[in-house]
Amino acid sequence: MPIRSLNQSSSRLWQALSLVLLCVWAVIVLLPLLVVFLTSFAPSGVALTGSIFPANPTPVNYQEAWGRGNFLLAFANSTLVAIALTPFCDDRGGERSLRPGAAKFPNPATLVIPLWSG
Repeated sequence: MPIRSLNQSSSRLWQALSLVLLCVWAVIVLLPLLVVFLTSFAPSGVALTGSIFPANPTPVNYQEAWGRGNFLLAFANSTLVAIALTPFCDDRGGERSLRPGAAKFPNPATLVIPLWSG
């Protein structure tokens, strides 16, 4: 068997093994997230049976969390901070140095404070 053919088959074997390992790892990581997501639709105080699918799925938990956690305010604060800090990020995704005077507008943290107060 020529050496070139042996290297190609070895490379294909490694690619196949890598793909299998990647798929197994994806299942290991994503399955718990799927279970948590599906269980979040179960009514509060209801014990789950052997199935990960709730018997009576309902979005009540999300409605309650939205109201209690004040998610709209948190979302507005996060959006404002992201918009304010975007000019400081370079094209490679890293952070530029946040040296005083580098910004063309006031300190981004001062823009968030009015949202926290009310």
